[in-house]
Amino acid sequence: MEEHALSSVLQMHLQDDHESIVHQVLGRLGGLSEESTWCIRQGHDLLLRSALRRLALRGSAITTLAHMRLSGKKSLLQELREQHALEQGSSQCLDEHQLQLLRALEARVVEEASRLEGETQQTRLQLQQQLLAEAQEVGRLLQQHSERAIGQALLGHARNAATKSRAKDRDDFKRTLMEAAVESVYVTSAGVSRLVHAYYQQIGRVMQDHEERRLQHLKTLQGERMENYKPRTKQGLGEPSSGSPVAGGAGEACKAVHQRMEAQQKKFLAQFTVHQRIRLDAWKQKARAMDHLEAQLETQLQEAEQSFISELAALARVPLPQSRLSPSKRGLSEKPVRMRRKKPPPREKGDPGGPTDDDPASGGHPSGSLSSKRLNQQENEAGDSESPKKLLRERSNL
Repeated sequence: MEEHALSSVLQMHLQDDHESIVHQVLGRLGGLSEESTWCIRQGHDLLLRSALRRLALRGSAITTLAHMRLSGKKSLLQELREQHALEQGSSQCLDEHQLQLLRALEARVVEEASRLEGETQQTRLQLQQQLLAEAQEVGRLLQQHSERAIGQALLGHARNAATKSRAKDRDDFKRTLMEAAVESVYVTSAGVSRLVHAYYQQIGRVMQDHEERRLQHLKTLQGERMENYKPRTKQGLGEPSSGSPVAGGAGEACKAVHQRMEAQQKKFLAQFTVHQRIRLDAWKQKARAMDHLEAQLETQLQEAEQSFISELAALARVPLPQSRLSPSKRGLSEKPVRMRRKKPPPREKGDPGGPTDDDPASGGHPSGSLSSKRLNQQENEAGDSESPKKLLRERSNL
């Protein structure tokens, strides 16, 4: 009774403690949704019930083992007491030697009783320690599960918030881009039609490639499945049957037929198990391949949409946000800046201003206009450099 009472107290304490902890933690975390909170509490409740059931079964098993361990000594003590009672009833006609044996029996009964009581106390103490250790282990597992569940819920909440924020930013940018494209003088119907046509062509190519890859994966998986299934089937069906004619009586013939039927049944069951295992593996491979292809398709569609938005923004002269630029596009956008920085040094005033061999504009009138512009620039620079000298001369004359 004491062991059952201790087990019940431990279960109630463990249940109340963990339920209050989970309730307080979820009450402080106000960012989680009601569905996430309900899922956490439901999962914790199910695990807590399973742990309490396990703890109760463990306590019952330990109590039963303790009683089994002490039952032998209890039965021995009971036999000694019965023997002592019988001999004590006939003690009126006993001699001195028999009385000494009776006293020795009484001493042994007392000794066995004290020893049994000590072992009972020690066994109960060990039982209590084992129950406490089991309760601590269950509490640790419940705490780990609660921490993991709450952490996953917080991580999912953060991901959902980030996804909603990115979706909102993307929708805002699309709305801004659409308004700018409508109001922009650089965007024409022909340019927009060209972009839309190219976008739909890219989407069509992506979908066609996805369908081809999907069919190719399905054919490959089907071929692998047939290659794995045929050798095992041939191995099972190609075994020599033990249907040799029996020259004995009818009983031996019936026994041989029965054994042959059992062998065929076992063979069929083994083949069916192998076939089911092969089908399960094939379905797993197919599911993994389809998930991979769907992820590739989603990535390619997002890249096509990003390319369309980038081209439309470039056509409407709308700057893209820094977060929407992919690394490749960022590198491409930085290349012209680097090329502009690497300009050749300016020519000296004495150099001729005509076109060189590397100049793509090697015609007649462009060279004349360029030379006239350079001469005017040199005259202006010379005039600007001579004006301070004239002022100094006038001041010295005064």
